[in-house]
Amino acid sequence: MRAVLAIAALVALLIAAPRVAAQTVSPGPTPAPSPGGSPFSPIPPAQTTPALPPKIPSRSTPNSRPNDKQVSTLAVFGLFVAGVLVILAIGWFIARDARRSAKKPKRKARGTATPSPATAGSGRRPPPRRPSAAARKRRRRQKRRAR
Repeated sequence: MRAVLAIAALVALLIAAPRVAAQTVSPGPTPAPSPGGSPFSPIPPAQTTPALPPKIPSRSTPNSRPNDKQVSTLAVFGLFVAGVLVILAIGWFIARDARRSAKKPKRKARGTATPSPATAGSGRRPPPRRPSAAARKRRRRQKRRAR
């Protein structure tokens, strides 16, 4: 069960790490406070950026988007195999946990001897029988002699 929790924590960390890294990057300069300090003051005019000179297209670069990366076929198959392995591992952990928590059947002794009639059937001994009248008399006599 600890291994399943460890795997779940690792997956959560791998999912959350890129999101946290993206949030720590500042998007740009913070806006300056309004000159009047009042939220109802007029909005200052937008700053204009100088126009960039026109870019001359070059014929030497066939890829118009150099940041686009293609995933190779080998990587796709690797991801597929990794997914199947994760699913199999989860199934194995579930089955192992189910086997541990299930009641185990009692095993019978493998001896060749037959069980005694006192323990036959349920495996428990019956309660002791009440002694006969003659046995009770004998016992009383023995106690008197022992005094």
